[in-house]
Amino acid sequence: PTLIVARQTNEEYSEQRFDNEWGDSLHLRVEKRGTLYRFLASPDAVAWTPLGEPIEARFDGEKVGLGAFATDSGRHILAEFDYFSLDPPRR
Repeated sequence: PTLIVARQTNEEYSEQRFDNEWGDSLHLRVEKRGTLYRFLASPDAVAWTPLGEPIEARFDGEKVGLGAFATDSGRHILAEFDYFSLDPPRR
């Protein structure tokens, strides 16, 4: 499977694609520091690998979503998420 970090602001859409070299079970993390968002992946939730460069964005009412679709056809496919948490900012 391919991992995609996508961003849409008004009418502008952009994405970064990454080969999933970790297998079927994967941990994903989004870190926000000020206006910078950093995306990371890990097979074990210990060693984290950045997915591309951080994205700078100023959002009014941020939204977070997880989803899956077949990149070759664009069809939605089944994805199971065992756990999701939204932690308060670290000080």
